[in-house]
Amino acid sequence: MINDTIAIIADIHGNIDALEAALEDIDKQHISKIYCLGDLIGIGPFTNEVLACLTERNDISSIIGNHEESILALKRGEPYPERSRKVRPHHEWIAENLDSYFIPWLENLPRREKIIWGGLTLLLQHYHLRSDKELLSIAENPYEPVDYNPSLAKIEEFYSREEIDADLVCFGHHHPVHLYKTQNRIYLNPGALGCYHKPLARYAVVHNYNNDLSVALKEVPYNNENLLSAYEKWDVPKKDYILSTFHSQTPFY
Repeated sequence: MINDTIAIIADIHGNIDALEAALEDIDKQHISKIYCLGDLIGIGPFTNEVLACLTERNDISSIIGNHEESILALKRGEPYPERSRKVRPHHEWIAENLDSYFIPWLENLPRREKIIWGGLTLLLQHYHLRSDKELLSIAENPYEPVDYNPSLAKIEEFYSREEIDADLVCFGHHHPVHLYKTQNRIYLNPGALGCYHKPLARYAVVHNYNNDLSVALKEVPYNNENLLSAYEKWDVPKKDYILSTFHSQTPFY
């Protein structure tokens, strides 16, 4: 018999205030484990604060996202992804200010992780990733292009080709919430926790009762004044683009 609850978070994007609000809410519940789906840093300015918060807890397990991989590529002098050229000055600023203490931890994060949970299998990844692209460098575009009009039919078609054996497929990267259920599988994107046009930290709670899964989507309000003022105070590179694209009242997906 299993009766257990986990939390799924994604796309913190260097927003320490949103992360702390979500964790405070999670800690009020009977949640045994928190899984983070990548893009811990980038976009938001609180890189070291977010990484310190994540690494200080023993109940959080993370995978890597494209922002971490792009920043690590800069740190190592490796090819940088062409598709991210618009935010390269921002990534260079983050790389310059990244505490070297966190680099080995980031470098050891996997792209994909399978978790056995009772009699079920969970697949965790930053975004849809074909098996034949899993070992490509970040500059070689390993992830599928973002589908801005997702549907269950398209996601099912992709994963039927990949023959993924999983009861719950979790991903982030595309910032809106995705929750699709079939007879045999759930596809879940909890929505970006720290990169949203409203001051709400989003995450999901998944309950497993005797291998029957249920999902609850959560939104936690937080004060985003500290976040928004930091862009100006530190003159964060590409701040105008970041603020208008990711934190304005008009959502951009």
